[in-house]
Amino acid sequence: MTIMALVLVGILQMFSVSLVINKGSAARTQMLFKCQQVVENVRYFYYLSRAGSTPPVILSDTVHATGAAMAVAGTLPLQLDAAHGEVAQTFLPYVKSDATWAYWGPAGANVMEQENGPYKISYTIQRDLVQNTWVITVSATPTDVKTATRYFGIDLKSGKRVDYVAQF
Repeated sequence: MTIMALVLVGILQMFSVSLVINKGSAARTQMLFKCQQVVENVRYFYYLSRAGSTPPVILSDTVHATGAAMAVAGTLPLQLDAAHGEVAQTFLPYVKSDATWAYWGPAGANVMEQENGPYKISYTIQRDLVQNTWVITVSATPTDVKTATRYFGIDLKSGKRVDYVAQF
């Protein structure tokens, strides 16, 4: 009976560890999906600007200096060229009062599903001169805001972060 009790305690501990691991995996999958959504929205923005259509005005920044972060969270340079292209780490809006929340929030692209959500999303855009492409890196990091909703099994201390890299 004692041997069975010890084995049972070990098995029950495996269930709790498995639950934490699965929840962390689900959180990383959700963050990866959000990063992919950002890349697809950026691609769509530049497709519209190249095709002669009007990209969403709320995202357009015509005065961006190359290599700097965007002055308004979630905006993009209207053109990708030597004068406007490269973008240092820029965060998407995190609260409803941010200027581009209407686009990135639930009423728009729904990348940021709620105010003070469980993760923060940022992006960088760099020029690859060798392949003549632009490389966008989107990162999702669990939030450091204490009042924000949190994912079970994932936090800042564990270093769970998702980076998604795409070329266009």
